[in-house]
Amino acid sequence: MIYNYPYNVKREGTMDTKEIKLADGKILTPVKPLLSDEQMQKASKTTNSPEYQNYAANQMKERLYKNLGFNEKPEQPKNVMVEKQSETNKLLESTNEQILELQNQLKDSKVQLKQANDKLASQTLVIKQLKADLKEESEKASKVSVKDLVLILIGAILGAVATELISFLSTKLPL
Repeated sequence: MIYNYPYNVKREGTMDTKEIKLADGKILTPVKPLLSDEQMQKASKTTNSPEYQNYAANQMKERLYKNLGFNEKPEQPKNVMVEKQSETNKLLESTNEQILELQNQLKDSKVQLKQANDKLASQTLVIKQLKADLKEESEKASKVSVKDLVLILIGAILGAVATELISFLSTKLPL
């Protein structure tokens, strides 16, 4: 019996050519591998891939059903990752729609805010103008009042002086 036993564990590309003698007298000799190290690594990657594992499982299941005499094909297993991806895509689509709706609302709010700010600015200008006009009218009213008071006071003084002068003159001058 010949065993395919790679004696070189370090995988340096060469095989150890030593023969191994077993206790029962059998001799084990190394055999040249059928595949190179590179081919073995490639085959290992292929057989360990999730796609190959799914393929192999489906093949075994179909053969088992065929050998047992079942006419119906087995139901394909549901891929949980595909279902999760579908749910995630639906959630993402819904979220994107909500984001777009919120962006539109934000744009509308910005327009309304700009309009309110413009109206506030124009009303502030009107209020400032009204205050300036009121102050100006107030100053005019104050100036007119003082001017009028001065004229009335002067008129009253002149009137009193004229009355005193007339009464003084009428007492001194015979009529």
